[in-house]
Amino acid sequence: MKMKHKVQEEESLAEAYDALVDVGGTIDDDIDRALAVPSSSAGADSLAELKKRMGIGAQPAAAQPEPQPAQ
Repeated sequence: MKMKHKVQEEESLAEAYDALVDVGGTIDDDIDRALAVPSSSAGADSLAELKKRMGIGAQPAAAQPEPQPAQ
């Protein structure tokens, strides 16, 4: 039973790879397309506001705690 399950997994994986190949293009093309899309400043503003409310936003260098040496 284990072997049959393993074969089914491998066949599903092969089908998935075939589907990816049919899409065409390269990883570089995908990256270039993603970088070409203008980023949303509203999204960045929302993220900054959320970080501020959670207290995890960027702190000035003087306010950051110094790293403790490993013991």
